[in-house]
Amino acid sequence: MDMRLLTSHIKKLLNRLFNFLYHHKKLSLSLMAVLFLLFFYELFSPPKSTQASAETHFQKVRKDTLFTDLVLSGELHSSEAISLDSPMEWQYSLQILYLIPEGRRVSTGDTLLKFDTAKLQVVLLDKKRELQKKMASLRELKLSQKLKMEQLRDQLKLAEYNLEAAKLRVQNSRFESDVTQKQAAINL
Repeated sequence: MDMRLLTSHIKKLLNRLFNFLYHHKKLSLSLMAVLFLLFFYELFSPPKSTQASAETHFQKVRKDTLFTDLVLSGELHSSEAISLDSPMEWQYSLQILYLIPEGRRVSTGDTLLKFDTAKLQVVLLDKKRELQKKMASLRELKLSQKLKMEQLRDQLKLAEYNLEAAKLRVQNSRFESDVTQKQAAINL
């Protein structure tokens, strides 16, 4: 019976403790943190020696160079590297004739890259011929338009002269018969 009484008292005590911790959450969290820290301190602390060491060792300090090997992996990039892009999109594939070796220092005006421009020279020559044809066609069109304008001016002057002549005929026909006057007005 003592055992049952003891277990019931322990149950009541644990029940009260859990209720207390449940209602006081900040206090319970703080208590758990302290217990956790004590546990890890005991776990990782150096073992306590039973005999204290009476001797203390001293070493003279000197200044010297410390050498160490450092192994790294990755890529190195220059702080002064410049990326070059082509000035425009090419419709042609061009062969590279010369390319300066990567990593070499260059100065202003140095040739970095040279393409085989034979294909582009042919295209350029074709475009120049096409331009010359179009320029000749333009000159011909301008001359044609100029000739047409002169013909139209001449026709306009002729029409103005004919109008003046018709007006004069109408004025002169005042002295003639009515039929002749009407005929001159119709011709006007």
